Order: sequence, then structure tokens, then C-alpha cells
Amino acid sequence: MKTIAVQSSEAAKELFKIHDLFFVDRKLNDAMKCCEMYKSTMATGTYGPHWKMLRRLCNYELFTNKRMNETASLRRKCADNMINQVREEAQKCVSVDVAEVVFLMAFNLQCQLIFSCDINELPRGGDKMEFFKLISIIPELSGIPNISDFFPSLRRFDLQGIRRKTTKTLERILGIISAAVEQRLEDRKNVDWENRRKDFLDVLLDHEGRNGNDEQENLSRKDICAVIAVSFYPLLVHHYYLQIEEILG
Repeated sequence: MKTIAVQSSEAAKELFKIHDLFFVDRKLNDAMKCCEMYKSTMATGTYGPHWKMLRRLCNYELFTNKRMNETASLRRKCADNMINQVREEAQKCVSVDVAEVVFLMAFNLQCQLIFSCDINELPRGGDKMEFFKLISIIPELSGIPNISDFFPSLRRFDLQGIRRKTTKTLERILGIISAAVEQRLEDRKNVDWENRRKDFLDVLLDHEGRNGNDEQENLSRKDICAVIAVSFYPLLVHHYYLQIEEILG
């Protein structure tokens, strides 16, 4: 792995303001390139007009004080539901994995902020927690040491089957999100829908192809699904970090 250590403020200024294009992109492993989702997100996308548009969209529509204040009651509701769940389990004298309960609450809150519904209300197959389970698999597959990353000439053979498993999982995730998007488009045709509070999915749909012929500034349906899928990963990474810390001490 190649690493650069910046030892002065002058060097840092030159690096990030003048030569940023040479160092801004991150190296991706083979699993992260499946379904080409990496092109549609800030975390893994190539630096350029499209990346800047995604960052601007998140900064002005998601990470703002106004948005945080608007969702305060929603966060409180999810926290209260979690507390009630723990209280009910305690009355039954059932053991509770507090870390797991808190993680599920955070995941469900993310669903509320994006889709305005609980995780078990998303379009799915027979398992009401299918979306949660599928999302949880991706970081695990991405973290497995893959021989294709060390020997690129063997990449086309996919000897460990990691690319095949990742592609299959991502396709199911995108299928669920796409179904939720289609349902939202149908709901938005209702006149009363304009009077409700917009969630993050509404914001993304409002920016879908709205800038005319400039493809770099447009959001495609694939971009929308990818942005939503990747937005859940930081929760998972933090959850796994806490598990490792608990085991190793």
C-alpha cells in the first residue's frame, strides 16, 4: 500500500488545493466494483462534476441544522420504541443484547429518514428483515481477503466466488430499493402528497434528470438506488468496530 505523509501546513495546502485530482480517488477492491455501484456514490465515486453534485446535494439537503431539527421528533420516536421493546423483554425476564437493539434502532431510523417507513414495511420477499440481512452481508464480502486483488490476472476467474456472491446480493438490494422508489413515484401522483414532509428519497427524486442535457449533473435511477444503499454502510462499519473492540478488549 502506498502512503503519503504530509508534514507541514504548506504541503497540505498544495496537496489538497493544487494537486487534489491526483490523490482524491481511492483504490477499490474487486468486490466493491460489482454492479458498478461505486461510480454513483461519494464514498467510492471518481472525483469530478458528478461527485461534486452528490456532495452538494447531501450538504444542503441532508447534513443541515434545518434537516436535523425537522427529524428530531422522528429520532425521539425511534428511541422511545427501542426503550419500550427493552422494557417488554425485561418484563418477560428475557436477556437483551443492548448493542444489537441499539444497532437495529439506528438502522430503522435510517429507513425512516430515507423512506418514511419502518424496515419491515419495505418491499420484500418472505422475510420481513431481508433488506437488513442483505445490507449486512456486503461489508463482510468486501472485507474478505481476495486473491483477485493481489493477482489481477486471476480476477476474471473469480476463484473464491466473492464477486459472484457480492453481485447476487447487490442485485437483491437494488431490487428492493428500486421497488420502494417505484412505489414512491406512484404515491407522489396523489395530490395530498405535496403537503407532507419530504424525506431523503423525495429529495433524490426531485433531482432526477432535472438539469437537462448535462449528464454529469443528473441523477439517474441507478444513482438514486446506489446512494440509498451506501448510506447504510457507515452504521454497519461502526457496529462491526464495536464488536471487534468488545472481543479484543
